[in-house]
Amino acid sequence: MDVQEKVVEKLKEMTGCKHVFLLDRGNSAVFLAMYVIKTRGLKLAIPDQGGWFTYKDYPKKLDLSYLEYPTDYAQATEESFQNPKGKAYFICHPGGYFVQQKLGMIRQKIEFFVLDASGSIGNDDVKNSRADIIFGSFGKWKPVNLGKGGFFATNSDEIVDIAKIMMEQHKFKPEASEAEMLLRLLNRVKERYNLFEEHCQKIKQDLKEFEILHMDSHGINVVIKTDNLHDKDQVMQYCDENNYEFTQLPRYIRADCDGISIEVKRLE
Repeated sequence: MDVQEKVVEKLKEMTGCKHVFLLDRGNSAVFLAMYVIKTRGLKLAIPDQGGWFTYKDYPKKLDLSYLEYPTDYAQATEESFQNPKGKAYFICHPGGYFVQQKLGMIRQKIEFFVLDASGSIGNDDVKNSRADIIFGSFGKWKPVNLGKGGFFATNSDEIVDIAKIMMEQHKFKPEASEAEMLLRLLNRVKERYNLFEEHCQKIKQDLKEFEILHMDSHGINVVIKTDNLHDKDQVMQYCDENNYEFTQLPRYIRADCDGISIEVKRLE
């Protein structure tokens, strides 16, 4: 078994899927999942916040109809899944990289479930999600931070048949050294999550007087809602003093409110 085959076997273990394909980019996996949805005649449902840029861009390229389902600051709730028949739901886990999704509830509520596990691959809840499609990115600032590439996984032979031609066109073919590095990164991803959790807990304790979204949830970023410039400036000053990178909100890929996303996932 060569190194790339070992990577595929590792991802099968991490996703619980019998089919895993390495791709050139995480965005190729997004496109591929949407292509499957269109071919199956389903309507795409994406989160109203806490998703990824291409969730809105790629449906236009595919002439794929989509809607945005409501979330509680990037966390899907039972109210997110009204009239789910004929819809395929994209679930980003953790939502906006800062809030855990209730994957068991989600699987029970919807017919077709696509899980973006870019920020959670390697965790048991991904493996146990029973999603129809699981995909993720190994790009910059992801937990598996190879800087390039992604994956697409499924248990469905039918989905593989639909996607096979396009997957051949977009196949990620790393150099041997890149495959070896990817395998090392996959093997140490839980260490990365432990690092993120340690810093997230510290930040939440240090900034507990502010409004921290989903304070008791687990993610790999911390998002703080601010109602005025003074609070925002204080949070940014804290980040500068503690060498945490941050982005200002609102942003679709985090949360739809004024505030600061402390980008813990960028730590090395």
